[in-house]
Amino acid sequence: MGGVDAWGNTTQKYHLLGEVETTNNTTQYLELTGLNTSYAILEFVFTGWIDHSGGGGTNIGAGQWTDGPSIQMQGAWPGGPDASACFYRSLAAFQYDSSTTVYDRMGDFINSSSNMLSPNFGRIGRLWYPSGVVYADMSRFCFTGVCVGPGDNTAKSIHWNGGGNLSTGSTSQMSTTWIGNTHLCANTAGSDVRSIGPMDSVRIGAGIDSAGSPKYFGSYSKLVAYGAGKSDAFGR
Repeated sequence: MGGVDAWGNTTQKYHLLGEVETTNNTTQYLELTGLNTSYAILEFVFTGWIDHSGGGGTNIGAGQWTDGPSIQMQGAWPGGPDASACFYRSLAAFQYDSSTTVYDRMGDFINSSSNMLSPNFGRIGRLWYPSGVVYADMSRFCFTGVCVGPGDNTAKSIHWNGGGNLSTGSTSQMSTTWIGNTHLCANTAGSDVRSIGPMDSVRIGAGIDSAGSPKYFGSYSKLVAYGAGKSDAFGR
């Protein structure tokens, strides 16, 4: 609910629009659909972890970097209502993933085979899978995504930032830092029209292993969507 400030102006707080959580280790993605796009901004918050140790049929080798979560939006994912619009661009993305290395890329900075245009999903970051036993409290991470003008008729972009897990298995690695922007491509026949549609859905995936098999979120991974600030300027 909103309030009134000292000057008589109506104020708006953050409104919870939806949340979803998994309580097992066999969930490939977390999805929120049918979001109210009349707010000035939408904010998405993910907190959780990815089971790299073999849960769900994948097995990432200990002591190496592996793909982190993926991001999709506006129903543009395989099997979604806008599956034909699955063309994403991740722009101005960088990752600080060790004491000496900064990865800075224009485009999908993980999928090297598709540097500027990535089908089906956009990437957010990579994770370090340390050697030895890995517990959930050592592997949890958090990131947020913000979309400005989710109901406007312009191409939508989610600005995301956060960080991966702390590497406990190597002194040369540090907690990862993620930052970048992802949007549907507005220059392809498959996604240009949908790219200016309302940002009414978001889907966070656990990614795939090196063999292309889907990974799974660990238990009590959660995705939440908030809206803030009403506006009547959308669609102009």
